[in-house]
Amino acid sequence: MPNFFLNEIDLLSQKFDLMDLTDSNIYQEFLIQTFYYVRHSTKLLALAIARFSWEEDSIRYRFETHISEESHHEKLILMDLKYLGNCESQNWKEHTATKALYQAQYYNVEYLDPICLMGYILFLEGLAVRKGGPLCHHLENKFGPKGTTFLRVHSREDIDHLEQAFKTIDRLNPEKIKLISETFLETIYHYERFLESVQEKFNTPRISLALERL
Repeated sequence: MPNFFLNEIDLLSQKFDLMDLTDSNIYQEFLIQTFYYVRHSTKLLALAIARFSWEEDSIRYRFETHISEESHHEKLILMDLKYLGNCESQNWKEHTATKALYQAQYYNVEYLDPICLMGYILFLEGLAVRKGGPLCHHLENKFGPKGTTFLRVHSREDIDHLEQAFKTIDRLNPEKIKLISETFLETIYHYERFLESVQEKFNTPRISLALERL
């Protein structure tokens, strides 16, 4: 089971190789858009906890623990951006692709099954583990350790988080695992659009008159 998830993450992580994150503008935009979805992490976990049945004590407990692990991580991004000289949030604009990334999770938790959020968690933590370390090292050479705090923390802490997630999945029935796998693949789709939206801001974008007005 872990191989399926990790292989898909490794394929998606190649998208980072197509982005020049050493370009300060692109890196800052990446952090800004990451801030917008990361600030929903604890809210999504809390919502999922409220939706689990009493028979799902073990998974609910795991999510409760995860809230404390994810609390205030959006502030790490703000620290990085402040160090890079970008702290005027009134000039930031959240991309439609960023909204789609986390809004889909609210729908899944509310109307499908709170266990779906595990697919979202698996992807983000798996990406941090598989790509975060090398990417952080690469970017530290350009921006220094004070400009890469968020990436560094997640590339280290999420190793244990990912192991715990796989242990949790091993205890679930096939129906729940199917829901997690579907949400995982859905998240990959949305994250690809997320990365493309960051890149396109500084390149020739695909024209969409409707989205330009949002």
